[in-house]
Amino acid sequence: MSDFLENDICDIVQDILPLYHDGVCSEKSRMLVEKHVKACPKCGDLLRKLETADADEAKLIEERQHVLAHHEKQEKTLAMKIGMIIAALLLLPIIIMLLVTLSGGTDFRSDVVLISSMLLVAGLTVVPLISKQNRFAKMIIVSTLALLLVIFTTQQLFYHGSILEFFEIAFSVVFGLSIPFFPVILFDSSLPEGFQNKKGLITMIWDTVCFFLMMFTFGIAYPKALHDLIVAGSFGISLVWLIFLIVRYLPKHPLMKAGGVLLVIDAWFWLGIRQNWLTFEVGSYSGKILVAIYTTLALFGILLFIIGCIRSKMYPDYFKDKE
Repeated sequence: MSDFLENDICDIVQDILPLYHDGVCSEKSRMLVEKHVKACPKCGDLLRKLETADADEAKLIEERQHVLAHHEKQEKTLAMKIGMIIAALLLLPIIIMLLVTLSGGTDFRSDVVLISSMLLVAGLTVVPLISKQNRFAKMIIVSTLALLLVIFTTQQLFYHGSILEFFEIAFSVVFGLSIPFFPVILFDSSLPEGFQNKKGLITMIWDTVCFFLMMFTFGIAYPKALHDLIVAGSFGISLVWLIFLIVRYLPKHPLMKAGGVLLVIDAWFWLGIRQNWLTFEVGSYSGKILVAIYTTLALFGILLFIIGCIRSKMYPDYFKDKE
């Protein structure tokens, strides 16, 4: 046994040297290695090489990060310079138009609309280039504000519209742009930790507020239609909220959620027709077609719900993982 240890102890120590170096070997193995490397120059040299390799690797990583950071800084600087050049070019026609206006050559109203339009172009081109973070979000926000400014100046200076008419258009524009772009803006934004998993809910609340502001401004412009607008709008938005809540927060199998969505749509459609909030006219066959639609949606919804119940019982671990 002593001969074995004398001849092969180096091989054993060399096998566990990586474990010792990473600090994952047992206490006895650690003591064995430390005792052996003090007496064995060969194994001690191997241990030092491991430590040197780690140091070299750390140095390479640090140098690589430094190069990448320097390259990123250069790219941002170049983008900012390009953005400033574009901004300067956009200012040229504005300055020329102002000079012509001062000399009596053009109407001041045209200059105001031109400046607003240039701000819109700047929002789409300059802002992404000079922004360091959240470029897309800043581009959408600035461009939307510039677009509203273009609408306001054009309406007020050329068509002499009222402020209420402007708000009708403005809320419609904001609502229309919010549907595709607000989720993207929210996804790129850094929210507090408590709101990280509630971006879908925040999006729904924002879109709902914009929708009702739009409906409210329409209602002020047409007071007789205010009640119908609010009721119809509430009925329409309720379906979207019900589908969202089922899909996002109902802790059930996906097929059960799909079945629930179909049943909700079926009930919503039936209630809308019954209360005359929805219309469905296909000649003399409207009643039969409606019955067929109700029945089909209900049957498919119930079928999917039952299949989902069966699959959730067959694969309970799947449901637990999703929770």
